[in-house]
Amino acid sequence: MLNLSKVQEALESKAAFIDIMREQNGTAFTNYLKAFEKLLALEPRIFNAQIQDCPEKFAGVLATDELKAGIKHFCLNKPLCSSEEASDWKKEILENRITFAVDGSQIEPDKNWGLVFGAVQIGWFINFHNASQNAQKDLAIELIFPTSDTIDLRQEINFKRFEKEIYTLANLIKQISKLEYTKLPIAFFDGSLTLSFVKDEKLKQKYLQAVNFLLQTSEQAQIPVVGYIDTSLAFNLTKSLETAFEMDKQIGNITDSALMAHFLKAWGERSAFFEYLEQSNIGLCYLKNSSFKNKPSRIELPLWVYKQGLVDEVLNVVLAECLVGNGFPYPIEVADSIAVIQHAEKEKFYEFIEKKISLQIGKSAKLKSKSIRRKPTIVI
Repeated sequence: MLNLSKVQEALESKAAFIDIMREQNGTAFTNYLKAFEKLLALEPRIFNAQIQDCPEKFAGVLATDELKAGIKHFCLNKPLCSSEEASDWKKEILENRITFAVDGSQIEPDKNWGLVFGAVQIGWFINFHNASQNAQKDLAIELIFPTSDTIDLRQEINFKRFEKEIYTLANLIKQISKLEYTKLPIAFFDGSLTLSFVKDEKLKQKYLQAVNFLLQTSEQAQIPVVGYIDTSLAFNLTKSLETAFEMDKQIGNITDSALMAHFLKAWGERSAFFEYLEQSNIGLCYLKNSSFKNKPSRIELPLWVYKQGLVDEVLNVVLAECLVGNGFPYPIEVADSIAVIQHAEKEKFYEFIEKKISLQIGKSAKLKSKSIRRKPTIVI
């Protein structure tokens, strides 16, 4: 039970701390904006040299020549002044273009069931945007058992889900590259292809191997893959600014997306493209693709897409699919709906496994009690 009056009391008790936090964030934000003004006055190669000369290893970004034209770019091929124009533009971009996506979900071991293994489920969706050709969708599921070298089964399940998503998408790219098409197909991946979220170095190498395979497959097939992060908490650009201009460590937690929100105000605007320092075959930018949220989304692309001048074409497809999906790319939305495993379905999974392989896992008394008594309640 959630009591909102108690939440109000808790907020009031921390009012002084909250005021200090706001002041620190405001100061940090101003400092980053000043650093950005310095960046825009520099040649990208000079900024990059200052970062690359830094002895400390960090997950930053390098500027590209796009920055010479400023931080803000308008990637639409024409302005949209009405809902009718938006509808016509969306049709122009997507009609007869293949877009496809992969997403996954997982079941982790549950001590209340005595379950010693987990599962990952991968869903995929292919949309041909052609009235004569139906969309395709399917899913696959794999059980994940602990092995002799498994340190943390949950960590292993997280990786297996990521790996299966990556290799499924790579296989779809190979399949679609054999088809005839008149417009550039676009693959969507729900999540980051840059791996700063992986802290364990040994595990990071496994993640990196999978990502590199996907990026190589993408380049060989000449089919771009979009790593889409709707709400990014990355600090790559702000860390590069700190390093290049020898800024004192900022106390406020200013993310790249928060900084970019200062520049990207109109739907369809994007930031300049940056190269990711830790993975030389990938880059990123920020895209204002929704009117429902202030911060832009983070878009990660293979570096070959930038080098071939395809960034705006790819981002136009992202924007068009976001029009279909009400602010979120429609192919990912559908893939998610295919792959998702609801809580009630997880219980059915446990019961099915118990019945089929005669494991006496069974619900604990605690879990039975919770399922009976727990109902979402909010007290105002």
